[in-house]
Amino acid sequence: MLTPAQKAVRTQAKNRKNEEHANRLLIEGTTGTRAASAKARESQGPVRQDLQRGK
Repeated sequence: MLTPAQKAVRTQAKNRKNEEHANRLLIEGTTGTRAASAKARESQGPVRQDLQRGK
């Protein structure tokens, strides 16, 4: 069982990591992975439609 102090240290570390990740995404802005995956999806769009048309 964790003591309350150990729990607090773990929670702080987790929060710090999450905050760092959020800041990194904010800094990256449009170059982040979400934007990249959206672009990838857009580029796959027409191909997928063609495949469906061929059925």
